[in-house]
Amino acid sequence: MRRSILVVSLAVSLVVILVAGARAHVAPSADVNNRYIKIALLRDSVRVAVTVFFGERPGFAERRRMDADGDGAIDAAEARAFGERVLRDVGAAIAFDLDGRRIDAWTLEDVGMGVATAAAGAFSVDLVVRAPLGDGDEHALRLEDRLQLPAPGEEQIRIEESPGVRLVDAYREPDSRGLQTTFDFTGNPGPSRTIRARFHVDGAVRPPPVRPIWPWAVAAGAVALAAVAVALRRSSPRARQ
Repeated sequence: MRRSILVVSLAVSLVVILVAGARAHVAPSADVNNRYIKIALLRDSVRVAVTVFFGERPGFAERRRMDADGDGAIDAAEARAFGERVLRDVGAAIAFDLDGRRIDAWTLEDVGMGVATAAAGAFSVDLVVRAPLGDGDEHALRLEDRLQLPAPGEEQIRIEESPGVRLVDAYREPDSRGLQTTFDFTGNPGPSRTIRARFHVDGAVRPPPVRPIWPWAVAAGAVALAAVAVALRRSSPRARQ
């Protein structure tokens, strides 16, 4: 029985590692839970993706708790319920601001079980939030992580540019400037980790300039007065003689 569980667990780990490698070059661990945050700077929006990888042993324990009916299988509803719990934790503990606006519409993208069994180990949960850019070509963001994971391992926060988007500065507080795209940590934040960045969007659509209307009003008034003067001159008795 133990051998079969080990075989299943190793097989699931291989699947998760292959999927992770193709997706973001991240992987689960044996004894700890890792987190990876990617901030994608796009021409029209900013997309923040959070992946929590539960390691072999902690993942096995979570799968056992996830199996609410005790049938040894993780059905879609059980996986979804666990993912929603992680979603609530992330929404409460990771603050994302764009140009001074709090962005908190996190969505659950996927619960990557590999195989739907309670007898396996590592798995992942993917969460995403996306915010449209406002007017102008200069933008600023702030991300604060206060998420406390059980058996915490490594954390990586990565900022990625895209065509037409240039990172101006990126740093971890308490620094006030810098240009760093990858931030590596170990363990849970204590009490928080805050990243700030500014970026420039080339050729950003700007609102048309607001032109003053008073010159047109003055010109229109002058034309109207001239028309009235001509009409009065034509209607005067001297003009009719």
